Amino acid sequence: MIIDIVMSNVDIVMSVFFMLFLKIAQIGLKKQRVKIDREIIRWNVADWAAVRRLVIFAKSMLEYSLEFENSFWLSSR
Repeated sequence: MIIDIVMSNVDIVMSVFFMLFLKIAQIGLKKQRVKIDREIIRWNVADWAAVRRLVIFAKSMLEYSLEFENSFWLSSR
């Protein structure tokens, strides 16, 4: 059920996560303007970790909202 919702809105979900990733990368690069390759690699790893945390958070919120919606509809019958 969750997979169907996500798959039907894949373009929206991917564009939102891509924009979030770009924003996180922009903030990270503004805070640290060092032009050393190691620093850039560290920021990229940090950005991916932040995106991963956002995906996990969004997934848990989606599951919670679907559980709430299902319990609401079951209790209203």
